[in-house]
Amino acid sequence: MPTAYCPSCGRTWPKAPGKPCPVDGTPLQSIGPIEQLISGKLLIDKGTASLAGRKLARGGGDDPYSKAIEFLNERGLRSGDFVKIAGAKAKHKGRIVFLVQKADITEKNEAGKSVAKRQARRVGGSGRKENR
Repeated sequence: MPTAYCPSCGRTWPKAPGKPCPVDGTPLQSIGPIEQLISGKLLIDKGTASLAGRKLARGGGDDPYSKAIEFLNERGLRSGDFVKIAGAKAKHKGRIVFLVQKADITEKNEAGKSVAKRQARRVGGSGRKENR
């Protein structure tokens, strides 16, 4: 099923590009292939998130940049983390953005610590394996 993006409301829709947006009637734009994968060091600064030189956005609200940051934070991802993100290129108010669909930390973070140690630190654990 084709997926399209509304440049006005910032939402994605399971409709063909060119059809009117159900919210405001703006013609929908194609978001290209659904599963593109980018990875690198996540940067969150001044209300926007970026990865590999691309601004990250997420549909479903008035501010797709804030929605992307909220989505990343809900998954425990922070600025400086090395992450991999699946999504698609789109336009928002004339700027090319990357619409985030999935996000996860990569095998090593900036300090070279394993993901298991980092996740354990978030929940207050030691990150060490228990002997059983």
